[in-house]
Amino acid sequence: MIRFSLDPASVRETKRIIREYEQKVGQSAADSVIDIGREGARQAAQKCPPFGLSENIGNRFKKSIAKQVQRAVSHANVTGKQGDAARVHAGARDRKGQVPKGIRTEGQFKREPVQIRDKERLIDQKQAAAGIVKGAWIHAGTLLGRKAESVIGRKRVPIGQWIMRHLKRGKATVSKMGINTEVTLTNTVAWVRNLQSDSMLNSAVNAAFRARKKEMQKRLENL
Repeated sequence: MIRFSLDPASVRETKRIIREYEQKVGQSAADSVIDIGREGARQAAQKCPPFGLSENIGNRFKKSIAKQVQRAVSHANVTGKQGDAARVHAGARDRKGQVPKGIRTEGQFKREPVQIRDKERLIDQKQAAAGIVKGAWIHAGTLLGRKAESVIGRKRVPIGQWIMRHLKRGKATVSKMGINTEVTLTNTVAWVRNLQSDSMLNSAVNAAFRARKKEMQKRLENL
Protein backbone atom coordinates (compact mmCIF):
# COMPACT_ATOMS: atom_id res chain seq x y z
CA MET A 1 0.00 0.00 0.00
CA ILE A 2 1.17 3.53 -0.72
CA ARG A 3 -0.45 6.93 -0.23
CA PHE A 4 0.20 10.59 -0.75
CA SER A 5 -1.59 13.71 0.43
CA LEU A 6 -2.31 17.22 -0.73
CA ASP A 7 -2.21 18.95 2.63
CA PRO A 8 -2.48 22.65 3.54
CA ALA A 9 1.31 23.03 3.51
CA SER A 10 1.64 21.68 -0.03
CA VAL A 11 -1.24 23.88 -1.23
CA ARG A 12 0.30 27.04 0.26
CA GLU A 13 2.07 28.25 -2.89
CA THR A 14 -1.14 27.89 -4.90
CA LYS A 15 -3.48 29.47 -2.35
CA ARG A 16 -3.49 32.90 -3.97
CA ILE A 17 -4.67 31.67 -7.34
CA ILE A 18 -7.19 29.29 -5.72
CA ARG A 19 -8.71 32.21 -3.79
CA GLU A 20 -8.79 34.41 -6.89
CA TYR A 21 -10.39 31.57 -8.86
CA GLU A 22 -13.03 31.19 -6.15
CA GLN A 23 -13.88 34.90 -6.27
CA LYS A 24 -13.97 35.31 -10.04
CA VAL A 25 -15.10 31.90 -11.32
CA GLY A 26 -17.21 30.78 -8.40
CA GLN A 27 -15.58 27.40 -7.80
CA SER A 28 -14.95 26.81 -4.13
CA ALA A 29 -11.44 26.49 -2.78
CA ALA A 30 -12.23 22.96 -1.64
CA ASP A 31 -13.27 21.93 -5.15
CA SER A 32 -10.09 23.42 -6.57
CA VAL A 33 -7.97 21.34 -4.18
CA ILE A 34 -10.03 18.26 -5.07
CA ASP A 35 -9.40 18.98 -8.75
CA ILE A 36 -5.67 18.96 -7.99
CA GLY A 37 -6.21 15.60 -6.28
CA ARG A 38 -7.83 14.16 -9.40
CA GLU A 39 -4.96 15.41 -11.49
CA GLY A 40 -2.55 13.91 -8.95
CA ALA A 41 -4.21 10.53 -9.40
CA ARG A 42 -3.70 10.71 -13.15
CA GLN A 43 -0.09 11.86 -12.76
CA ALA A 44 0.66 9.04 -10.31
CA ALA A 45 -0.77 6.53 -12.79
CA GLN A 46 1.15 8.03 -15.68
CA LYS A 47 4.48 8.02 -13.87
CA CYS A 48 4.12 4.40 -12.74
CA PRO A 49 6.31 2.18 -14.99
CA PRO A 50 5.88 1.84 -17.88
CA PHE A 51 5.51 5.61 -18.27
CA GLY A 52 2.27 6.58 -19.98
CA LEU A 53 -1.41 5.70 -20.13
CA SER A 54 -2.28 5.11 -23.77
CA GLU A 55 -3.37 1.88 -25.41
CA ASN A 56 -0.15 1.88 -27.47
CA ILE A 57 1.90 1.92 -24.26
CA GLY A 58 -0.11 -1.04 -23.02
CA ASN A 59 0.42 -3.00 -26.23
CA ARG A 60 4.18 -2.44 -26.06
CA PHE A 61 4.20 -3.42 -22.39
CA LYS A 62 2.39 -6.68 -23.12
CA LYS A 63 4.91 -7.51 -25.85
CA SER A 64 7.72 -6.79 -23.40
CA ILE A 65 6.12 -9.12 -20.84
CA ALA A 66 6.00 -11.95 -23.39
CA LYS A 67 9.64 -11.40 -24.36
CA GLN A 68 10.79 -11.37 -20.74
CA VAL A 69 8.96 -14.58 -19.88
CA GLN A 70 10.44 -16.23 -22.98
CA ARG A 71 13.91 -14.97 -22.02
CA ALA A 72 13.59 -16.38 -18.50
CA VAL A 73 12.37 -19.75 -19.77
CA SER A 74 15.14 -19.98 -22.38
CA HIS A 75 17.71 -19.10 -19.72
CA ALA A 76 16.42 -21.85 -17.45
CA ASN A 77 16.47 -24.41 -20.24
CA VAL A 78 20.13 -23.79 -21.14
CA THR A 79 21.45 -23.31 -17.59
CA GLY A 80 19.53 -26.13 -15.94
CA LYS A 81 17.61 -23.99 -13.47
CA GLN A 82 14.67 -26.02 -12.22
CA GLY A 83 11.04 -25.07 -11.74
CA ASP A 84 7.98 -24.25 -13.79
CA ALA A 85 7.60 -21.11 -15.88
CA ALA A 86 6.46 -18.98 -12.96
CA ARG A 87 9.36 -20.04 -10.76
CA VAL A 88 12.12 -19.55 -13.33
CA HIS A 89 10.63 -16.21 -14.38
CA ALA A 90 10.58 -15.00 -10.77
CA GLY A 91 14.16 -16.17 -10.28
CA ALA A 92 15.43 -14.37 -13.38
CA ARG A 93 13.99 -10.94 -12.50
CA ASP A 94 16.26 -8.19 -11.21
CA ARG A 95 15.54 -5.66 -8.45
CA LYS A 96 13.37 -3.63 -10.82
CA GLY A 97 11.31 -6.68 -11.71
CA GLN A 98 12.79 -6.97 -15.19
CA VAL A 99 14.41 -10.00 -16.82
CA PRO A 100 17.78 -8.65 -18.02
CA LYS A 101 18.45 -8.79 -21.74
CA GLY A 102 22.01 -9.94 -21.21
CA ILE A 103 21.29 -13.30 -19.59
CA ARG A 104 22.26 -16.45 -21.47
CA THR A 105 19.42 -17.83 -23.60
CA GLU A 106 21.17 -20.00 -26.19
CA GLY A 107 22.98 -23.32 -25.99
CA GLN A 108 22.33 -26.93 -25.24
CA PHE A 109 19.44 -27.70 -22.94
CA LYS A 110 20.47 -28.88 -19.48
CA ARG A 111 17.03 -29.78 -18.23
CA GLU A 112 13.68 -31.04 -19.40
CA PRO A 113 12.35 -27.98 -21.28
CA VAL A 114 9.75 -25.81 -19.61
CA GLN A 115 6.46 -26.79 -21.17
CA ILE A 116 5.22 -24.42 -23.86
CA ARG A 117 1.70 -24.52 -22.45
CA ASP A 118 3.04 -23.56 -19.02
CA LYS A 119 4.98 -20.65 -20.51
CA GLU A 120 2.00 -19.39 -22.52
CA ARG A 121 -0.25 -19.63 -19.47
CA LEU A 122 2.18 -17.48 -17.49
CA ILE A 123 2.34 -14.90 -20.28
CA ASP A 124 -1.45 -14.70 -20.33
CA GLN A 125 -1.55 -14.22 -16.54
CA LYS A 126 1.12 -11.51 -16.54
CA GLN A 127 -0.45 -9.65 -19.45
CA ALA A 128 -3.86 -9.80 -17.77
CA ALA A 129 -2.36 -8.15 -14.69
CA ALA A 130 -0.75 -5.33 -16.67
CA GLY A 131 -2.18 -1.97 -15.63
CA ILE A 132 -3.39 -2.95 -12.15
CA VAL A 133 -1.28 -0.37 -10.28
CA LYS A 134 -2.15 2.39 -12.73
CA GLY A 135 -5.81 1.43 -12.55
CA ALA A 136 -5.78 1.74 -8.76
CA TRP A 137 -4.56 5.34 -8.97
CA ILE A 138 -7.20 6.24 -11.55
CA HIS A 139 -9.82 4.56 -9.36
CA ALA A 140 -8.72 6.68 -6.40
CA GLY A 141 -9.18 9.78 -8.52
CA THR A 142 -12.68 8.84 -9.62
CA LEU A 143 -13.67 8.37 -5.96
CA LEU A 144 -13.25 12.10 -5.45
CA GLY A 145 -16.68 12.65 -6.93
CA ARG A 146 -17.74 14.98 -9.71
CA LYS A 147 -15.80 15.52 -12.90
CA ALA A 148 -14.46 11.99 -12.97
CA GLU A 149 -13.86 12.58 -16.69
CA SER A 150 -11.02 14.91 -15.68
CA VAL A 151 -9.22 11.83 -14.36
CA ILE A 152 -10.17 9.57 -17.24
CA GLY A 153 -9.28 12.20 -19.82
CA ARG A 154 -12.28 13.10 -21.98
CA LYS A 155 -10.35 16.02 -23.51
CA ARG A 156 -6.93 14.40 -23.27
CA VAL A 157 -5.17 11.33 -24.60
CA PRO A 158 -7.57 8.52 -23.60
CA ILE A 159 -6.47 6.08 -20.93
CA GLY A 160 -6.10 2.62 -22.46
CA GLN A 161 -8.40 -0.27 -21.70
CA TRP A 162 -5.46 -2.21 -20.24
CA ILE A 163 -5.75 0.27 -17.34
CA MET A 164 -9.47 1.05 -17.36
CA ARG A 165 -10.35 -2.62 -16.84
CA HIS A 166 -8.61 -2.40 -13.44
CA LEU A 167 -10.55 0.45 -11.81
CA LYS A 168 -10.37 -0.87 -8.26
CA ARG A 169 -8.03 -1.01 -5.25
CA GLY A 170 -7.88 2.77 -4.92
CA LYS A 171 -8.99 4.85 -1.96
CA ALA A 172 -9.56 8.58 -1.52
CA THR A 173 -10.40 10.74 1.49
CA VAL A 174 -11.19 14.45 1.77
CA SER A 175 -10.94 16.23 5.10
CA LYS A 176 -11.15 19.78 6.48
CA MET A 177 -12.79 22.63 4.58
CA GLY A 178 -12.09 25.51 2.23
CA ILE A 179 -8.50 26.40 1.46
CA ASN A 180 -7.41 23.92 4.17
CA THR A 181 -9.03 20.97 2.37
CA GLU A 182 -6.79 17.91 2.45
CA VAL A 183 -6.97 15.13 -0.13
CA THR A 184 -5.34 11.73 0.44
CA LEU A 185 -5.06 9.13 -2.31
CA THR A 186 -4.14 5.52 -1.52
CA ASN A 187 -3.09 2.68 -3.81
CA THR A 188 -3.68 -0.64 -2.04
CA VAL A 189 -2.01 -2.90 -4.62
CA ALA A 190 0.47 -5.05 -2.71
CA TRP A 191 3.44 -4.54 -5.03
CA VAL A 192 3.05 -0.82 -5.72
CA ARG A 193 6.10 -0.05 -3.55
CA ASN A 194 8.22 -2.12 -5.93
CA LEU A 195 7.26 0.21 -8.77
CA GLN A 196 6.99 3.66 -7.26
CA SER A 197 9.20 5.54 -4.85
CA ASP A 198 8.34 8.58 -2.75
CA SER A 199 10.24 10.74 -5.23
CA MET A 200 8.00 9.51 -8.05
CA LEU A 201 4.92 10.43 -6.05
CA ASN A 202 6.35 13.83 -5.18
CA SER A 203 6.91 14.35 -8.88
CA ALA A 204 3.27 13.43 -9.54
CA VAL A 205 2.04 15.91 -6.92
CA ASN A 206 4.21 18.71 -8.35
CA ALA A 207 3.01 17.94 -11.87
CA ALA A 208 -0.61 18.03 -10.68
CA PHE A 209 -0.14 21.46 -9.12
CA ARG A 210 1.52 22.82 -12.24
CA ALA A 211 -1.18 21.45 -14.54
CA ARG A 212 -4.13 22.74 -12.50
CA LYS A 213 -2.46 26.09 -11.80
CA LYS A 214 -1.90 26.57 -15.53
CA GLU A 215 -5.55 25.73 -16.27
CA MET A 216 -6.84 28.14 -13.61
CA GLN A 217 -4.56 30.95 -14.80
CA LYS A 218 -5.69 30.45 -18.39
CA ARG A 219 -9.35 30.56 -17.33
CA LEU A 220 -8.78 33.75 -15.34
CA GLU A 221 -6.97 35.41 -18.25
CA ASN A 222 -9.93 34.66 -20.54
CA LEU A 223 -12.56 36.20 -18.24
